[in-house]
This record gives sequence, structure tokens and C-alpha cells, in this order.
Amino acid sequence: MLKRIIKNFGPEWGAAVMGTAALCITMQLSSEVSRPFSPLLYVGLGFFLLTTVIFILFLIPWTLRFFMYPEEIRKDLKNPVRGNFFPTIPISFILAGTGMNKLGPMLFGPWLSYHLSIIFFFLGAAGIFTFGYILTRIQFLHREIHLEHANFSWFIPPVSHLIIPVLGACSMDVYWAQTSLAPVIFMISMIALGVGFFNFLFVGAAVWHRYIYHTIPQGRLAPTVMVGIAPTAIVVVFLIKFTEAIEASHGSLFGINFVSVFPLIKIIASIFWGFSFWWLILAVILLTHYVKIKDHPLEFGWWAYTFPLEAFVVATGLLAKSVAYQLLYPVLITLNVLAVIVWVTVVFGTVKWLERGAFFSAQH
Repeated sequence: MLKRIIKNFGPEWGAAVMGTAALCITMQLSSEVSRPFSPLLYVGLGFFLLTTVIFILFLIPWTLRFFMYPEEIRKDLKNPVRGNFFPTIPISFILAGTGMNKLGPMLFGPWLSYHLSIIFFFLGAAGIFTFGYILTRIQFLHREIHLEHANFSWFIPPVSHLIIPVLGACSMDVYWAQTSLAPVIFMISMIALGVGFFNFLFVGAAVWHRYIYHTIPQGRLAPTVMVGIAPTAIVVVFLIKFTEAIEASHGSLFGINFVSVFPLIKIIASIFWGFSFWWLILAVILLTHYVKIKDHPLEFGWWAYTFPLEAFVVATGLLAKSVAYQLLYPVLITLNVLAVIVWVTVVFGTVKWLERGAFFSAQH
């Protein structure tokens, strides 16, 4: 039975780690913006511990599968849907590192937490860049990929690069800004930001072309529409965390004075947040269509509803602290409640999905 689990442990399982990990950050942020919600910090700690457990449990079969069933790995990499989910485990390293950076000091002490966080940064970045090149090469050279295969899960590799500078900025904010590692963290973060952002534009154009000039994907891929929220939301998170890292460095970084551009950074962050908000409404419209035509089956892909929404919650919380507290504070709390409801719904849906024996099926 264990071998069957490992064989069928697809790359998409990392999405469950992502969808759980981001909740610890949304809870921590919500606890900061208003005193009545300060107990949410302890809820965030609970989600952080839960994330740690499931990440370890999922990382073991995910890793073993590469050595025990390389033919299954190659098959999944060439799949125009499942292949895009391989970066979810490296993304989980980055999210685990972010959680360790923010919540770890309360559990494990600052020194251990910040050092584990930077280890996760390098492991996650290495995995993200590696899978980015592998998946891009396959997409360019695979003769069986056609227009009808385009879907919003193609956004995942660009999103995976965009998440790297978030942990990079968090690391320089609290501990590593004045160390010899700071230039390395900064350059890796900037390279990843450029790769992720421009690939988001290129891939977005390809997927948009499919939605306009071809039929929309079948219902089992409907949740991938939500992935479109994440890229610009993550950029917002990075921009705000970057300003905090600069403030921790007394307004300058590597001899560059950034204080004068803080207002511009916040304006740009607000613009990107607006696009994510627009996409959230678009996703609701499209999902309503799928439900109306009764083409929205219970699938593991429902986890695509979790992380993008939670990334938007984090972006809203950080923007509320920096730009428009009175306007965005109630939006943050509402979105956080919605994110928890979505997470609970998806967890129960996954349990029902597993009860059908899907875990032991090569087709899941």
C-alpha cells in the first residue's frame, strides 16, 4: 500500500501545503491590525504547526517518488496540467520559511528560526528555478501541447518565482540586512522578481488567448481560474515587505537611498492590489458559470481556491497597514473569514475525494 501511495503521490499535493501555510500569515496579520483580533495570533501558530506537520508528511513521498518511480515523474512533467504543480513543494519551502520568520521565534527562538528560514529560502529558490527551466523547456519542445491545453495552472511556475523575494525581503527585514548574505539574498530576490513578473505577462497572454478564441477548460480545471489572483497579490506583499526591509536598514540598502520612492512604491502596490481585486470578481463570475452549467466536480484541484485567496488576504493586510487602514481593515477581516471558510470546505471536500479511493488511483 505504501508503494502505491508513493507512486500516485502527484505533484499537486503541494497545493494543500500552500493553502494551509498561507493561513498562518493571514491570521498573524489580522491579529496585528486590530487589538480585538489579537488572539488570532495563536490561531496562526496552530496553522503554522499544522503546516509543519503536513509539509514533512508530504515531502517524504514526494521526494521518494523521484527515486522509486522516475517514469511517473517524467509522465507528470509532460502533462500540461499536472506538470505545472511541481513547483508547489519548492513554494512550500518559501512559505514555511516565511512562517518560520514571522511565527517561529515565538516557538523556537529567534536564532534557530531565522537560520532555518534562510535555509528554506535557498532550498525553495533552488527548486523553483530548477523546475522553472525544466517546465519551460518541456513547453517549448513538447509537440503535443496545443491551444486547448492552456489553463491558469500555467501561472504557477511564474508565481513560484514571485514568492522568492517575499521571503528575501522578510529575511532582510528582521535579521540578515547587515550581514554578508544580504547582497546574495537581494540579487536572488531581484532576479526571481524579474523572471516571475515577465513570465506572468507572457503566460497570461497565452492563456487569455485560449479563453477568448477557444472553449474554456472543462469543469475540473475551473478552480485554476483563482490562480490568476496570486501573481499581482504576491507583488504587493513583496513591495510592502521591501519597504519594511529598507526601514530596518535605516532608509538605504547597499548605498541606495530608497526613502524618497516609498510613496511611489505604495502607489504601485495599490495598483497591483486593484488588479487582484478585479481578478477575484472575474473568478467569481467564471465559477458561477461553471456551477450554473453543473460542471464543477469535486476534485483535489479545489485546493487552487485556497492559496491565491490567502495571498490576496495578506496583500490586503499589508496594504491596510501602509496605505488605507480605515478602508481596507474591514475588507481584511471579511476576506480572512472567507479564506477560513474556503479552507475548511476544501479540507472536507478532500476527505470525501479520498473516500472514493482517489488516493490510490493513477488518474487523480
